[in-house]
Amino acid sequence: MNTTAVGHVALDTVITVERRLEQLGGPPSFMSAIGDVIGSRVDIVTRIGPDFPWAHRELFKERGIDLASWTCESPTTRFILDYTVQPRGLAVGAICDGIETTDIPDSGCVILSPIVGEITKSFLGSVEPEFLALDPQGLVRKIHDDGSITLEPWGSTYLGRVDLLKTSIREHFYLTGEPDLLRSLGKIMEKGVDVAVITLGDGGSLVQSTDARLKVPIYHTESIDSTGTGDCFLAALSYSLYKGEPLPWSCALASAVASSIVETRGPFIKLSGTAVTERAENLHEKIQLI
Repeated sequence: MNTTAVGHVALDTVITVERRLEQLGGPPSFMSAIGDVIGSRVDIVTRIGPDFPWAHRELFKERGIDLASWTCESPTTRFILDYTVQPRGLAVGAICDGIETTDIPDSGCVILSPIVGEITKSFLGSVEPEFLALDPQGLVRKIHDDGSITLEPWGSTYLGRVDLLKTSIREHFYLTGEPDLLRSLGKIMEKGVDVAVITLGDGGSLVQSTDARLKVPIYHTESIDSTGTGDCFLAALSYSLYKGEPLPWSCALASAVASSIVETRGPFIKLSGTAVTERAENLHEKIQLI
C-alpha cells in the first residue's frame, strides 16, 4: 500500500536554551522515519538543492528513497526554529523550487504537507489519489522579505476532495475563522472533509468524522525534541485509515508513533514496531467520545 509524503525537505537551525544546532527537517523527513514502525515505506515528493548534505542523502537511501529526481539548482529550503520562546519562533532562511502536480502519484495514499507554499491551491483540484491527506501549515503562512512568518486565512473550494485534514491549535482558525475548537472542527467537516483533526500539543488531539468525535491523549514519555510530532501523527493516521482500520485504533496508533519521535533529536525513531503497538493498545483504552 503506497504512502507518499509531499512537501519540502528542510535544513533546520534549531535554537534551544542549551544549544544551537543544525539538523534535517521538513515533513517528508519525519514522515519517512515511521516506515519501520508501521511496516511500510513512506515515499516522498520534494525538492532539494546542491547544498543538501550527502549524509542526509544516504539516510534517505537507507530508507529506500532516491533523491536524485528531486534535486534542482536552487538552495534547499532552510528554517530557523527558536524554542526559547513560546509558541516557538519560526523563520525562513531559503526556499527551494516548487513541486509540480505532475510529480504526485495518482494512486495510493498521498499526504500533502507544504511548509513554504511549495504547493499551490491548484493541487487540490488537480490530484486525486485513492486517499488524500492535507496539513495546510505552509498554505496559511505568509513569508515576509526578512524571512519572518505570519499566518493568514486560507481556503479552497476543493477541500471536499480531502479525506483527512490535520491542523494545529494555532492554525485551524485561519481555515474556519472560528476560535472555538469544536465548532471549528464542525466547519471543516461542512467543507466535505471526511476526518478532521486539531492537534493540541501536550493536550493530545481532537478528531471528528461523520460518525464520531474523539479526544485522543498523548503517550507521556521523555521529550527530547518535539519537532515533527504532528508530521508523524498525520502520516501514521493517514496510513492506518487508508488501510481501512477503525478511527479509534488509527488515532491510538498515530499518537503512539508521535510519542516515539519526541524521544530522539531529528527525524529518527529508535522504538520498535512492537513497542509502538503496545503504546497504541494502552492509548486505545483512553480515547474518549465527546
